[in-house]
Amino acid sequence: MEIIHIGVITKTPVEGEMYNDGLKVHLTDPDKHPYKYEFLRFEEGSPLHERIQREPHIAIKVDSLKKAVEGATEVLSEEMDCGDGMFIQFADVDGFIFEFTEFRK
Repeated sequence: MEIIHIGVITKTPVEGEMYNDGLKVHLTDPDKHPYKYEFLRFEEGSPLHERIQREPHIAIKVDSLKKAVEGATEVLSEEMDCGDGMFIQFADVDGFIFEFTEFRK
């Protein structure tokens, strides 16, 4: 299992954040943080599950989103196409949020 980043919720703007209009979230590039933090600052009306908007998450690389969410306690999002062959899906596993990330060719 490869950890890609840790998602940290903030209410304060963070230097270098980008805006995702569809998800109504400002987020940073975890590759630019020494501990792979991805800061997320949500705007009102974000379509993401309320738990994703207020709780931290860990993003891990998986071979299959379908298989990863099979063992979840609760699936918190639909599969999302992030471009460049990267697909993500959020799920609760034993009380903690995971962002499962699958890279497709």
